[in-house]
Amino acid sequence: MKTSPLSNFVDMVKNSGITNCEALGKNAHRLVLVALWKTGLGNILNVSPKMTGSHMVIDFPKTGYKMPLSYTEQDNTIYGLVSGEEVFHTAELLAANQVVQIWMKDGWFNANAELLPSGETIELLRSSLPKDFFGILGASIRNGTQDQEVRLLRINKISPFTGAKGPGQYSWVWFALSVHLFLSLLARQVKRK
Repeated sequence: MKTSPLSNFVDMVKNSGITNCEALGKNAHRLVLVALWKTGLGNILNVSPKMTGSHMVIDFPKTGYKMPLSYTEQDNTIYGLVSGEEVFHTAELLAANQVVQIWMKDGWFNANAELLPSGETIELLRSSLPKDFFGILGASIRNGTQDQEVRLLRINKISPFTGAKGPGQYSWVWFALSVHLFLSLLARQVKRK
């Protein structure tokens, strides 16, 4: 049986004493997605929901923990996918407070969230198509055996929300970067003359 260079590398890292590489990768992925939303680029993730699925961020305001989710909307109820170790962490956070904030393509909202039991999750996943959550591309590479590790969050919007520390809070970076780039190009042109 042949092994790929990637699997050899993963085995090497696992055997090197570095523990929990998968969790490190998931945390980096989570941080990148949250950073996209904070810099005002979150809607790029939702440019083509039919192809890549719909994405949002759920913010637990009491702790400041932010978690990106794939979701679908049915009858004004939002169902977000939570998987792996995030299930336990989400259950802990929701036990403390079910009021959350959600960052979506159509705005920022206060909402109530509840983690559905595994039986209800499996029933809802069976009644909906994988492309509803993951889009056509994500559904084509999805591993169907992961359904046992997945739970659904049922989220109901309460009211729109505004404030300084939400999606787009660092969008000023793009203006500063544009000004810097413009001035650099202008200085280069002046230097050439």
